[in-house]
Amino acid sequence: MTALQALAPPMLSLYMGDDWTDELAFEALLGQAITVRVGPPDVASRATYRLEGVEAVHGLLERLAAMVGWRPVP
Repeated sequence: MTALQALAPPMLSLYMGDDWTDELAFEALLGQAITVRVGPPDVASRATYRLEGVEAVHGLLERLAAMVGWRPVP
């Protein structure tokens, strides 16, 4: 049993990365988590999704936080 399988459902795992070492995680998490490659589309990746850069990551995290009712800490 993996660490992800040991966590109680419902559980959403999200892994984002921007370099070759993250490709190992993308492969290991296949079918177990949402994987996102951060960077230009000309780089091949095993991730399921892609975001252009850090600003896009911030935007995604802000939207996800808003969906679950989280607010930034003042």
